Amino acid sequence: MTARMTLVAVLLALGLSSVAPGGAPVASEQAIEPADLVLRGGRIVTLDELVPEAQALAARGGRLVAVGSDADVERY
Repeated sequence: MTARMTLVAVLLALGLSSVAPGGAPVASEQAIEPADLVLRGGRIVTLDELVPEAQALAARGGRLVAVGSDADVERY
């Protein structure tokens, strides 16, 4: 299995439904809990026509909480 296939499998396992349309983080901007997993510096195919690619993701409790640029996900 290639690294790209592995990342797609991870994204599907985490549940893409927890990311708001446009790749915006679901968590509020005020109090952000730390993520269990943060992946940065990659190429993530989101399957969202408005934001087809991202650079980083954050997950907590088996759910995606943010997808976007490295800077977007840094606070997690």
